[in-house]
Amino acid sequence: MEKTKEILVIGSFLLSVLVIAGHPNVSFAHTSKTFGNTTVEVGWLTEPPLVSDLNSITIAVNKAVGGNQTPVINALSNLSASVKFGTITKQLDAQPSPTTDGEYDAKIIPTRVGPYSVLLKGDIKGQKVDSEFKIEDIESKGTLSFPDSSVDTT
Repeated sequence: MEKTKEILVIGSFLLSVLVIAGHPNVSFAHTSKTFGNTTVEVGWLTEPPLVSDLNSITIAVNKAVGGNQTPVINALSNLSASVKFGTITKQLDAQPSPTTDGEYDAKIIPTRVGPYSVLLKGDIKGQKVDSEFKIEDIESKGTLSFPDSSVDTT
């Protein structure tokens, strides 16, 4: 009897681990892609990204040199960067980060809840780049708001 209980507990635990591990991740946070020896990472500066809040899309560019990742300065000089929501796109004005070499920030105020992606097209120091990066979905402020603004507390 005790052995059966033990097997059920272990089986339930293993099943839970499999379900969690196999669950598709809908939150992308930062997404990395490699083009030759150049790695590009794209994501939101402030997470979770909330609708109507000022945020920045960050683009970090590093090149593999002798087994180490080295930041790429002036990486976006021949690269077009835009943000996409559904079929709507907007060109990004990405500026070098004041604190991190090889990182570029583009300020944006996302106005709709849902999935956003970043389109990069051109080349980085001769390495061709033409890709779409899915980034974390924009959330409603209601997910973090407290108390509910419609509740009268007087």
